[in-house]
Amino acid sequence: MATLKAPARLPELVRAAFAKALHEGDLSYFPTHVQDVRVGSLSLILNGNQFQLRFSPSLANKPKAPRKKQQGTSSSSEPFDPFAYTSSPPPRLFVADVGAAHFLVLNKFAIVPGHFILATRAFAPQTRVLDAEDLHATLACIRAYEDDDGGDGALFATFSETIRLDTPREDLHAAYLRLYGQAVRAAAAAAKGDEMGGAAAAKAGDEAAISYNMAMTRDRLVICPRLAEGGPIRDPDTGEVVGQVSLNGTMLAGTALVKTEAEWDALRRNPQALTVVLKTVGIAQPHFSEESIRL
Repeated sequence: MATLKAPARLPELVRAAFAKALHEGDLSYFPTHVQDVRVGSLSLILNGNQFQLRFSPSLANKPKAPRKKQQGTSSSSEPFDPFAYTSSPPPRLFVADVGAAHFLVLNKFAIVPGHFILATRAFAPQTRVLDAEDLHATLACIRAYEDDDGGDGALFATFSETIRLDTPREDLHAAYLRLYGQAVRAAAAAAKGDEMGGAAAAKAGDEAAISYNMAMTRDRLVICPRLAEGGPIRDPDTGEVVGQVSLNGTMLAGTALVKTEAEWDALRRNPQALTVVLKTVGIAQPHFSEESIRL
C-alpha cells in the first residue's frame, strides 16, 4: 500500500480555511488564559513537574448543537453525527482529504487557532482499536506541519512506554497494538491487583477493552491507560467541590483545560489538587513493564 501523504502546503490550507470560517461565523474561537503550575514529581510531564492550566471563560457557554430530526425518524432519534460522511463534508469547515479514507475538518469550537480534526470518511466508532491507516494519516499531517515549520513541531512528552516511529508502515501498527496490549494489562493489574497475562491480542477494528489517551509526534507514539476521565476539583479553603476537570490526550503534553473561574482559581491556589486528579486518572508506575520499544 502506498505511503499516505498530507495535502501540499497543509498549514497554509488550514490557516486560510480557519480564517474564512471564523470571519463568516461558521466556527467559534475561544481564547484562553494560561498559567504553569507545579504538580509534584510527575516524570512524564514536560519541564519536570510543570503542568499548564488553560482557562477559557466563554467555552462553558458554547452553543449546543440542536438535535436534527431526520426524515422518517421520530423526535427521539440520535443526534446528527457531523463526522459520519459518505460524501463530501460541508465545504465551510472541510479542509482537505488525506488519502481515500480520511479527511480534515475544522473544530467548530476551537481554543487553538487552526485546530482541525482528522476524521474517517466512513463511520467508525470512536471506541474501536485504531487501524494502520488511522495512524499513518495522523503521522502524515504531523510531518506536513513540521516540514513547513522547519522541524520545530515536537508537541508531546514521552513516558516509559514509547515507540520510535522511524519505522516501516507495517511495523508501526504492530507496535501500536503491542503498546495497547501492555496498556490493557497494566489497567487490569491496577484494577485487580494482578497481571492479566492471558489477555487476547487486539486487532484493528476491535472494541477497545480500556479507556486510554494517545499522543503522537513525528517520532514518538505514547499510550496512557486511564482508570477515569478526570476528577473533582475542591475549594482549598472549604473542601467544597467547585467543578470537574476532564483530561484528554493533551494531558500527555502537560496541559489541562478548565471551563469555570471557580476551577481556575482553585487549581491555581492549590495545584496539588490537580496531582490528586492525575493520580486518579493514571496508573501507578509499578504496573508498567520497564521495556522501551525502539524500532
